[in-house]
Amino acid sequence: MKPTRLALFAFVGLAACSDTTTNPVNQLNLDRPVDVAFACYGGLRITNGNPPTEQDPIDAMAQPLESCTFRSGRRPPNGGAAPKPPGQEDIGNSKPGSSAWYAFILQSAPGTVAVATFETLPATSFSGDEVRVLDADPLTPGKNGITVGEDPVAIATDKVGCYEVIANAGTCDLSALEVNSAVAAALGQDVEPIVNRMDVKNAAGEVIRARPAAMVFEPPGGTIGVACPAQPTGIAYIAYPSCHLVAAVDVSTGTIVSGIQFDAVTGVPMVVSGNVSCPSECNGAVITPGVRPVALDLDKDPRTGRVVLAIGADN
Repeated sequence: MKPTRLALFAFVGLAACSDTTTNPVNQLNLDRPVDVAFACYGGLRITNGNPPTEQDPIDAMAQPLESCTFRSGRRPPNGGAAPKPPGQEDIGNSKPGSSAWYAFILQSAPGTVAVATFETLPATSFSGDEVRVLDADPLTPGKNGITVGEDPVAIATDKVGCYEVIANAGTCDLSALEVNSAVAAALGQDVEPIVNRMDVKNAAGEVIRARPAAMVFEPPGGTIGVACPAQPTGIAYIAYPSCHLVAAVDVSTGTIVSGIQFDAVTGVPMVVSGNVSCPSECNGAVITPGVRPVALDLDKDPRTGRVVLAIGADN
């Protein structure tokens, strides 16, 4: 058995284009799903961070994960109403309504994402039949997923909960699935799921054509009551084994802003800037020897706010 390496890094913070297309849906195949990410979608009062009023518009849309986390809290012992996040309470005739969790299940072989949903309930209230797999194309027989890329290996929700970011090993790039259009399609509306394809670039603007092996996202954030932006937000940490690198990528632009790179000779990890380069695997480049990061995990300590990134290598 080959030895493995594990590195831990604490991040105080890393500072931080795409073509929009409408992708067809493919017949659902849950054979060997490889990853899953979650989003929160439902009625949202648009306050833009201001005190709520009865005149604020309400729309159904993706929202920060904290919104559904709050709604999944403990219910009153007398069976009262579910908790609602601050600013989303009923005000007179202004009622945002409910929100639900949505799971985006990545299937690498067909390059699709299946969509499932379940209510915002306390963990103790689940009995095992609450999750429903949805159909992204009701006009096609069977249940259908959404085409997102070639040989995708990882999926993660962006910082404010509005996009699912997918790392594609087959094309050495990223895809960003808009949650609003994906959920609308899965709920039977006449909407095509929107997928943005995005190249990853170094700080000089050169496209990185290495194959990703794993991806995690910075801790979720965002303000409940703010509408979704026009592009993904936040930092994704992507493992590139061929260049011994875990890159911190600003997903709003696809630009590498920092990273952890292992020395090709000593294997010692170093914090690097966005000025990195990698073998162009998707163009047939020869892979150089060295430490190959292939697994990632990221955790935030709620007591201190300290964020730790764990990196696993296959050699």
